[in-house]
Amino acid sequence: MLAQLESILITYQKLGNAENDSTDLRLRKASLLLIPLIIGVLALPWGLIYIGFGYYLSAAIPLSYSVISALSIWYLAKTKNIIPMLQTQLLLVLFYPSV
Repeated sequence: MLAQLESILITYQKLGNAENDSTDLRLRKASLLLIPLIIGVLALPWGLIYIGFGYYLSAAIPLSYSVISALSIWYLAKTKNIIPMLQTQLLLVLFYPSV
């Protein structure tokens, strides 16, 4: 099971890699992909707990973070362009704590 989890994580980290990327850029993309993975995985149950207690507006914040992060990961996987992913994560990390 641990080997399967490791395989999934390695595949996830290679999502945005293009054939002509340098080793440095591949490392930057893999590092950037860890941020939404960690925060997004934690934000999903956090939002569901809020829904369970009936705080629907409060649940919208972590759930929307998870959705926006998932969309930015999908876009990175399709285009292999790191800039929109970087900008999206930066805005989310800067904007969402103030909501």
